[in-house]
Amino acid sequence: MPAGSASPSTWYRDFDSDSFGDPGVSQQACSQPGGTSINDDDCNDSQAASYPGNSEICDALDNDCNGSTDEGFDGDGDNFTTC
Repeated sequence: MPAGSASPSTWYRDFDSDSFGDPGVSQQACSQPGGTSINDDDCNDSQAASYPGNSEICDALDNDCNGSTDEGFDGDGDNFTTC
């Protein structure tokens, strides 16, 4: 690499364009390639509604990437969502 050139960074594929990348698909580049993210925090890169910090909604997806789906929507305590 020529002197003064930027060091390459690891970029992660962001298929769903939610700004959170897929930890299983990465590449090295000195500038951000299209369709990638600098972080690898996405738990479901095919669903834009699933990313760390998102609010959980009743849709059978893990929206907040905490490993659980539809938590908070079991209104009667029978382990089935009520939405």
